[in-house]
Amino acid sequence: MKIYVIDSSIILSVGIEKDSRTISVYDNLIREVEKKKAQLLAPELLKYEVANGLRFSKLEKEEVYIFWEYFKNSPIVYTDVDKSFFPSVARLADKLGTTFYDTIFHYLAMVFDGTFLTRDKDYYRKAKKLGNIKCF
Repeated sequence: MKIYVIDSSIILSVGIEKDSRTISVYDNLIREVEKKKAQLLAPELLKYEVANGLRFSKLEKEEVYIFWEYFKNSPIVYTDVDKSFFPSVARLADKLGTTFYDTIFHYLAMVFDGTFLTRDKDYYRKAKKLGNIKCF
């Protein structure tokens, strides 16, 4: 089974920007999950990042609530970040010059031998040499 770790840039691109390429990718991921060919993972942090992105978006309140329900019901498996990961993630973030927030998603993909999916081109540029990442 393929494992994908997705970040808020993917989710918010679907809900706020309504980027057709990202929507297509996300829809394909959902189909893979439904066919039990893939699993979507994320740290609990994803919920807060998406909520914050929606809060400060230019969407009408009703659109925000509708998308939140859609997101809330998506087949993402949330994983608690083991406290033992923190030193490794912090060192990696220091090495890459990235935030702990972004790095934890990528680190989970590496730990679970999956692929981190993001639209964050800046993070991708800094971290692509590590592998386990794809940017849209």
